[in-house]
Amino acid sequence: MKSSLTYDNLEPLHHELLRILKVFITICEKHGLMYYAGYGTALGAVRHRGIIPWDDDLDVIMPREDYNRFLQIVSGELPTGWGLVSEQTEPCYDCSWCKIQNFNRKEIEECECALGDKIPQGLYIDIFPLNAVPDSKFGNLKRDLHYLCALARLRWDVKESCRSKLRSLAGWVIALLVSRWFIPKFSTKGDFYEYVWHKVVTSPKFGECRLVSPRMISRQKWPPFRPFPVEYLGDGEYVEFSGLKIRIPRMWHDYLSFFYGDYMTPPPPESRKCKHSVEAVAAWKFGLTRDCQSDV
Repeated sequence: MKSSLTYDNLEPLHHELLRILKVFITICEKHGLMYYAGYGTALGAVRHRGIIPWDDDLDVIMPREDYNRFLQIVSGELPTGWGLVSEQTEPCYDCSWCKIQNFNRKEIEECECALGDKIPQGLYIDIFPLNAVPDSKFGNLKRDLHYLCALARLRWDVKESCRSKLRSLAGWVIALLVSRWFIPKFSTKGDFYEYVWHKVVTSPKFGECRLVSPRMISRQKWPPFRPFPVEYLGDGEYVEFSGLKIRIPRMWHDYLSFFYGDYMTPPPPESRKCKHSVEAVAAWKFGLTRDCQSDV
């Protein structure tokens, strides 16, 4: 049964999120992978020296090459009862980023409830890959067409794919005819994403363009997918974060101003709400449920 109650005390949740973040950082340092705190997590690091008191998730960002390497090694590095959720591991997971989840702590977002048991649930942090964004409109168009042709091939080869993002019959036919000439056959949805990660979004390479973004194609308009200058990242800067040391973008002032404007001014008290909507389940063991909206 769903609940719309708000948190009275987020400390137990924050403690669990920090456990996951600590494991993620340890994996990255062990294998020499670059990462940065992103979005509200970077904001919390600068403004609060930790998790935003009313926030209920953590976000990190990784250059595409490091992200791909991370996906290859992470499963063998996680504690018992934890796992990776990505497009490759779960056929019905449609996000272009992955999650490290603690499956012992159940959290079910509204957008995932409709899929029932098709996606494993658990308390998680989000890990966003950063792709180079082509500098020209032609470059973006070329990538978009490459992606859509690969998607058409997926829908032809793998009938159990959960959702189609091609709604035009003419677009389907044209993309399919083109894709059959130069895109290999996909046996699974994971094959499709492996192709996209290594053949579509890696051209141009990270660092060869002025802008980067988690988006794979230009029509993805979600605010966190806004392309931003790659120069903001640099080698990063380590700061205190709720008892941990975490890397944030080197030009963190420019990065936070880009996404949040006057980022040092907190929202009014009435806007300080948790972001996600969840189904309350006994496995939380916290007695905590969520509101739907949030400001930063």
